[in-house]
Amino acid sequence: MPGGRSLFRWLYLIGLGIIAVSLPTSYFGMSLGQFWVLGAWLLEGLQRRDLGHRFSMGFTTPAVLAFLGYLALHAIGLLWTENMGWGLDLCRILLPILLLGIVLSTSDPLSPKELRT
Repeated sequence: MPGGRSLFRWLYLIGLGIIAVSLPTSYFGMSLGQFWVLGAWLLEGLQRRDLGHRFSMGFTTPAVLAFLGYLALHAIGLLWTENMGWGLDLCRILLPILLLGIVLSTSDPLSPKELRT
């Protein structure tokens, strides 16, 4: 691979690029990028045989715990809501944020060169 990066790193960076380009314009592109990043993360975890460690590490990161708490507050609030459809839709919208938080917190950080390009 060019630059010594693994195939999984390239897939991860392509997925992040899709998310960045689609952020202001396309719901479909955002969903595609999120699934792409999640797929690259899962494939890398399966190849390295550390998927269980990644999940356990992901749920102990303070940022992920904050997102999880925020989602839990909404889920608990569903007990008192009068509009269950809207509440479930809000939880559905917040779920990708939790998944991206887990994936981004357990992946290697972007290097300055990767941030510039």
